[in-house]
Amino acid sequence: MPEVPCRSVVCFWGKKIPAGKSGKSNRSAGRRQARKMVSSAGTADFGIQIAHSRGMGKRIQDWIEQYRHMDWAVLYMRLFAGGMMLFHNIGKIQNYNEIITSYPSLPLIGSAATFVLAAVAEVLLSVLIIMGLWVRTAALLMALGIAAVLVWGGFGASDLEFVWLGIYVFLVISGGGLYGFDTALSPAKSKK
Repeated sequence: MPEVPCRSVVCFWGKKIPAGKSGKSNRSAGRRQARKMVSSAGTADFGIQIAHSRGMGKRIQDWIEQYRHMDWAVLYMRLFAGGMMLFHNIGKIQNYNEIITSYPSLPLIGSAATFVLAAVAEVLLSVLIIMGLWVRTAALLMALGIAAVLVWGGFGASDLEFVWLGIYVFLVISGGGLYGFDTALSPAKSKK
């Protein structure tokens, strides 16, 4: 008997169903064969075989490509936020004499020490964000620092603080993305 390609579940395995007397595929025989193959193959093999089908593979590839653009966006946001914060700190260091008086004098340390601690913390956290290392933690610390400035200076301080707060909250939510040292250093998840 001539064989025709199937048009049912067994196509995932690339099997062909023998044609009936009329030359068309026997659908009920195909369904019986598919049920038999599923019961003998088990559910794990069934899922793997479905994923290898041409249509499902294309959908999975499209889905991965769709989210790959988001990783590029997170990379851009990390580089932008970290770079801008570094330039912001260069400006603060250059205008040290004018800015030092605007920093609070905390108990046991003066305003100069507060300025140095804040500037060093901002630079180190910005470098971590640029590198993609511990991004969520670094962004959370930056967001908490900006929230402290908003509380200390009042909510009328500046619109720029709210922009920075939004950027760092975005990085806390998204993490470092695919293009960062966290991804490179984390061990690959083993399949069980």
